[in-house]
Amino acid sequence: MSKVAVNGIEIEYQRYGPDSSEANSIVFAHGAGGNLLSWFQQVPYFSRKYDCVVFSHRGFGHS
Repeated sequence: MSKVAVNGIEIEYQRYGPDSSEANSIVFAHGAGGNLLSWFQQVPYFSRKYDCVVFSHRGFGHS
Protein backbone atom coordinates (compact mmCIF):
# COMPACT_ATOMS: atom_id res chain seq x y z
CA MET A 1 0.00 0.00 0.00
CA SER A 2 1.17 3.49 -0.77
CA LYS A 3 0.88 6.43 1.59
CA VAL A 4 1.17 10.17 1.20
CA ALA A 5 1.77 12.55 4.12
CA VAL A 6 -0.19 15.79 4.17
CA ASN A 7 0.39 18.15 7.10
CA GLY A 8 1.81 15.25 9.10
CA ILE A 9 -1.19 13.00 8.41
CA GLU A 10 -0.63 9.82 6.40
CA ILE A 11 -3.30 8.84 3.89
CA GLU A 12 -3.29 5.35 2.39
CA TYR A 13 -4.01 5.11 -1.34
CA GLN A 14 -3.64 2.89 -4.40
CA ARG A 15 -3.56 3.70 -8.11
CA TYR A 16 -4.72 1.42 -10.89
CA GLY A 17 -5.01 1.84 -14.62
CA PRO A 18 -3.03 2.66 -17.72
CA ASP A 19 0.56 3.84 -17.34
CA SER A 20 -0.18 7.02 -19.21
CA SER A 21 -0.44 10.64 -18.17
CA GLU A 22 -3.00 10.95 -20.96
CA ALA A 23 -5.68 8.94 -19.11
CA ASN A 24 -8.47 10.76 -17.31
CA SER A 25 -8.63 10.08 -13.58
CA ILE A 26 -11.40 8.84 -11.30
CA VAL A 27 -11.04 9.26 -7.53
CA PHE A 28 -13.10 6.81 -5.47
CA ALA A 29 -14.01 8.05 -1.97
CA HIS A 30 -15.69 5.60 0.41
CA GLY A 31 -18.47 6.33 2.87
CA ALA A 32 -18.67 5.79 6.62
CA GLY A 33 -17.36 2.43 7.74
CA GLY A 34 -15.46 1.75 4.52
CA ASN A 35 -11.90 1.97 3.28
CA LEU A 36 -10.10 1.86 -0.05
CA LEU A 37 -11.12 -1.78 -0.47
CA SER A 38 -14.77 -0.69 -0.78
CA TRP A 39 -14.21 -0.27 -4.51
CA PHE A 40 -12.76 -3.72 -5.30
CA GLN A 41 -15.62 -4.55 -7.70
CA GLN A 42 -15.59 -1.25 -9.60
CA VAL A 43 -11.85 -0.68 -10.05
CA PRO A 44 -11.15 -3.62 -12.42
CA TYR A 45 -13.74 -2.31 -14.88
CA PHE A 46 -12.83 1.38 -14.79
CA SER A 47 -9.06 0.86 -14.64
CA ARG A 48 -9.07 -0.53 -18.17
CA LYS A 49 -9.56 3.00 -19.46
CA TYR A 50 -9.02 5.40 -16.54
CA ASP A 51 -6.38 6.21 -13.96
CA CYS A 52 -8.21 5.09 -10.79
CA VAL A 53 -7.24 6.37 -7.36
CA VAL A 54 -8.73 4.78 -4.24
CA PHE A 55 -7.91 5.99 -0.74
CA SER A 56 -8.87 5.51 2.88
CA HIS A 57 -10.17 8.60 4.64
CA ARG A 58 -8.37 9.69 7.81
CA GLY A 59 -9.16 7.25 10.61
CA PHE A 60 -10.16 4.43 8.24
CA GLY A 61 -8.09 1.54 6.90
CA HIS A 62 -4.41 2.34 7.39
CA SER A 63 -4.83 6.13 7.20
